Amino acid sequence: DKIITTIFEHHSNLLPWLRLREKGIEVEIISPKSVLDFLLELEESIDSRTRLIAMSHVSNVIGNIFPIEKVGKICRDEGILLLVDGAQSAPHLEIDVKKLNCDFFAFSAHKMLGPTGVGCLYIREETFSELKPTFLGGGTVEDVPLPEFELFKNFSKFEYGTPNISGVIGLGEAINYLSEIRKRNCHEYEKKLFEKLFRKIRDLSNLELYCPEIPLRERIPILPFNIKGKNPEKVAKILDKNKICVRSGHHCAIPLIKKFLKIDGCVRASLYFYNTYDEIEKFVETLESLL
Repeated sequence: DKIITTIFEHHSNLLPWLRLREKGIEVEIISPKSVLDFLLELEESIDSRTRLIAMSHVSNVIGNIFPIEKVGKICRDEGILLLVDGAQSAPHLEIDVKKLNCDFFAFSAHKMLGPTGVGCLYIREETFSELKPTFLGGGTVEDVPLPEFELFKNFSKFEYGTPNISGVIGLGEAINYLSEIRKRNCHEYEKKLFEKLFRKIRDLSNLELYCPEIPLRERIPILPFNIKGKNPEKVAKILDKNKICVRSGHHCAIPLIKKFLKIDGCVRASLYFYNTYDEIEKFVETLESLL
């Protein structure tokens, strides 16, 4: 059997599949020369042994939106399971799992204003009954007629032990809050913020932007960059002293950073609906002082 994934994945959607190689599963990692060539290379990689495609909806480094609907249609036509890492897309995009044609859709709470240590996994109804839980424990069984046991037929068979109750409540409140905020057209506001940021810094000298060729309408407001001749960690610390929060390093995506972008690390600026135009001005001014 074969699993297909991509060079663009967060380690969370890469390492579990790589470990399956120990059990004889082939893992093919798509690594196109350009993000724009992704779909073509994916189709060329599919064969009769392909059982699962596991990929991100949105890259957590580059911010590009992958054509998941098209991938989902290919998977349905070929009888292949599709797992989507939606950690980056769920906070920014309207998600319709049926429209995406995915079997699994996973996302975390802390990317969408919720607490850490909790997340969700959607499983398509037709796929659900075929899955067996990896772990068993309290709350997963309906009965235990020794020496046998009978698992619950619903989601409870996957939820063993004491759950993260406070985390789940926090996630629920975050979802309620986001549902209200989205009624105010926050997606359009984010797009306008991102357009302003991109216009202001794309032509700055000694600033290197990664994958600027991706149209803004096909990405979420994530901007990876480096200042030529400066360590990204030091740049991030200077921004931090100016009360500007960014992230630096490999962003838990070492293959993407080293093999695709061919760098050792970068700074990532991320926008959300709570950011303002004034904050963008301050960010750009601080960057200009470093060039």
